[in-house]
Parts: sequence; structure tokens; C-alpha cells
Amino acid sequence: ITARTSPTKGRRCCVQPGIVGLPVASVNNSNNGTYIANKGAAVLCSTWKNGARSFYLNGCLIKTDTTAMSTIDAAVLGFMGDPMPDDANLSNYQSYPLQGKCSNARVYDKWLTDAEVLSITQDLMARHALAVGSSVTVNNLWIAEGDSITQGYGAYLNTYYKRFFDTLPSNWIGTNVATAGARLMTGGASVDLEERLPDTLRMISSGVSMGYNVVVSVLIGANLIPSISDLQWYWGQLRSAGAKVIACTVTPNNSATYWPNFATDRAALNTQIRASTTSWDALCDFAADPYIGADGGTSGNPPNATYYQDYVHLNDAGYAIAYSIMQPVLASLAV
Repeated sequence: ITARTSPTKGRRCCVQPGIVGLPVASVNNSNNGTYIANKGAAVLCSTWKNGARSFYLNGCLIKTDTTAMSTIDAAVLGFMGDPMPDDANLSNYQSYPLQGKCSNARVYDKWLTDAEVLSITQDLMARHALAVGSSVTVNNLWIAEGDSITQGYGAYLNTYYKRFFDTLPSNWIGTNVATAGARLMTGGASVDLEERLPDTLRMISSGVSMGYNVVVSVLIGANLIPSISDLQWYWGQLRSAGAKVIACTVTPNNSATYWPNFATDRAALNTQIRASTTSWDALCDFAADPYIGADGGTSGNPPNATYYQDYVHLNDAGYAIAYSIMQPVLASLAV
């Protein structure tokens, strides 16, 4: 089983649900979802049934939802070279054909559990290593969690997450599950981190089972400042599942809805985040940056028009700074 690709050309690839394949790809494109970059080879799997769809990369659960399906829909019709969903809701598609070859494909007439996907993936990887004389080795999995600031917003999708994978790091895979409008804990909204926590823990568990160093970054608070105790509880859930946690300080929000109390509440929470050194593994201090972290502007207007597209969302210049802050933090946790 062999597969090759150019590490300098980027594409997204997807295996038709129910199929496990061994393709190879490098990704460097304009989407902000799941990246396979300069890896030599990768195993992808998609499974579906009415009320559930799941996507896996190298045995790691990277996307899941609970869509009711009477027939196979657009999210599960793709094979190699068709679009891969690029956000947590599996709703956005763009055509980035696979650069490389599919060397193995398997179809199963049943819903595969996480454990079954893990076993099949390990078998495919072992066959690949036997055939080419080297194993598929990617050590780190980054799960980016948060709201629209991490997901990308409007015309500005070149996020700090995307910029990281556009450098084609050979020792990382990742998934951006951040969702617009998310808050930490509000009691029932499906986009909120607490509601999505079971899926996040499944992602961590599958990554740990495959031997990955799992890192979860958490940037949350733009839609509602959480309490430090709730943040510490959430970080603790992630760490108990086996992940390393990057705690991110909160950036400004000049929305008229929150003006002017957000600045005061944000400053208090960021001080508490920085002090909670036993609750996280690394700190990404966006708020300490004088350009994207400083309060400024007026109600309804950008905190800094050079780095913000509106009252809360970063533009390209802002994301470039955010990437420069996040990148060394990820490097410090890599194995």
C-alpha cells in the first residue's frame, strides 16, 4: 500500500461514509476546517446512519453531528476528491480535490463504532508500513474550540488555526470545531461548549487511543463572559480525558449589547485565567497583545480598526498577530 503527494500543494479530501481509505494529501487552502498537511499518508473514515454522521482522520474523531437522514445527503456523498466539510456543523463545502493516490478502500454495511474505526485504522497503517517500510507518524492533534473568533467570520476566514496549518507542519493534524455564537455554559444552546462537550471528549479519547498528544485550545467569552470556576471545570474535563489544555485570554468586544461592562468583566476574567496556572497546560495570552488585546474604540465600533473588521471579529491583520501568539504555544506542547 503506497501513496505519495507533493507537500507544497494543498487540498482537502474525504472518504465516502462507510469507507475507510488510505489516501495521502497535503492541505494548504482557504478553508478553516480539518487539515491533512505534509503527512505522507493518512487514513480517513466516514460513517453514517439516520441521526448520526462521524468523520475520522487517522482514527481520531474530527467531526460529528446528529442529522436526521432518510437518504444519504450531500455531507456523505463524497469520495476522494470531493469536498470535506470545513466546520463543526458539517455545513460548508468547497471542492479541493485530493493531490495524491488512494491505495486502499473498504466498505462496511454497518455503523462503525469508535473502537472499530480505531482497529481498522491501525490495521491499514500497519499494512502501509509493511508495504513501504516506514510507518505513518504524526504525533500531535490540535482541537481548536471556541466561537466565531476561532471559526472565522465574514470575509475573514484566514484564522490563526488556518495560518498554522498553511505552514504544513509535518507533526500535526487538527480540527477546528469552534462554532459561531458559542458560549461556555448557558443551559441548552446546542452551539455552547458545555452542550458539545460529550463530542469533544470523544475526539480526545479517540486521539489518545491512537497515541496522539492531544491539545485543545479554548478561546471563549466573546458572547458571554464565563466565570473562572466554570472555565476551570471545563478545562478539567478536557484534561481528565487526556488532553493538554491551552487557556486563551479573551479579546475585546465593543458590541452595544455589552458596552461598557464587557471591558471590566473581561479584564477581571483574564487576570483570573492567568493566575489559574494549575488548571491549564499552557497560556495563549491574546489579551496581552497591545494591538488585538487592548480596549479601544466606542460602542458598536472596532476596538482597533487596523486589526478588527467590526466590534469583535478580527480581520487578516488581526489573525496574523493571533497566529504569531498561538504558534509558539503549540510548539511548547508538541512532542
